[in-house]
Amino acid sequence: MKHAASVLTIAAVAALGAAAVSVGADRTRYEMKGKYYDTCACAVSCSCGANVSVPTEGHCDGVVLIHIDKGRVGDVSLDGLNFAIVLKTPQGEKTGDAFDLKGELDLLTLYLDDRATPAQRQAMPRLLAGLLGTREMKGFRPPQWAPMHLDVTGDVARFDIAQSKLSFEIENIDLNKVLPNVPRSDPGNRIGLTNAAPFPWIHEVTQGHSVSFHYDDLGVKWDYKNRNAFFGEASAQGSVPEAPPSK
Repeated sequence: MKHAASVLTIAAVAALGAAAVSVGADRTRYEMKGKYYDTCACAVSCSCGANVSVPTEGHCDGVVLIHIDKGRVGDVSLDGLNFAIVLKTPQGEKTGDAFDLKGELDLLTLYLDDRATPAQRQAMPRLLAGLLGTREMKGFRPPQWAPMHLDVTGDVARFDIAQSKLSFEIENIDLNKVLPNVPRSDPGNRIGLTNAAPFPWIHEVTQGHSVSFHYDDLGVKWDYKNRNAFFGEASAQGSVPEAPPSK
């Protein structure tokens, strides 16, 4: 999935506590480094970044997962926590058009790691406001704190939320395995991608594939196999933005 950076709302994160994003003159600093995992309904490789055609299924069903290796808001550590962004774009629309031009989705929501302490539950929305912005978008549903489990073994990442409300198994593609004996330039064993990630703070993206991808929540359900996946690094720092004015 692509093009979310300019429009993804965190205004509705006020559902987690308005004080969490209304920082006033307190321009709290945040920083985050971690891992990026992404899978969607598109065939390999996802075409949404180019925004010249509709997704494989005619719409985008996707999830972005961020694992925070090291992160903080002010003096509150967020090390080891996860958050996931789930989206569904309207049928027949290019993903970039739905995000950037219209700001209208069938579904957009977030799942936040319920291992967070009370202090971390106040800090996480402030980090998300810094990373994702504060513009509103049609189709946004309030975030949920949920139990999460991420297991990464070698090239394979497995993730589960709330006993398979959301789950996926994705694998980074190693060309030495899928196309052996073909000469490669150094490093030669990964398909590197440029400008494929949905946010500017995601980088070093490589092509993967999804063994399975399941979602069943908020009146939306899908099950996919052998679809697109991305792997990458995530890093950002800055000041928590002001909350948008109340309407």
